[in-house]
Amino acid sequence: MKIINVPDARSVRIAGIEIIDSVKSVASVFTEILLFMVWFPAIVYGLYRFVIVLWDASLKPQSLIEFI
Repeated sequence: MKIINVPDARSVRIAGIEIIDSVKSVASVFTEILLFMVWFPAIVYGLYRFVIVLWDASLKPQSLIEFI
């Protein structure tokens, strides 16, 4: 025997999961953007400093006394 006018509990639960999933996806994208904003400049600056050190080392005369 089925009651017609009673809302299906599963549909409310599915809607709740959809809302939670959408919040999780927004939070995930926001977190990825924040991580990109922090790590990307740090990596670029680190690579820049590494290139400068290598380039500067190639311009200087090499001798054993400089390394000591």
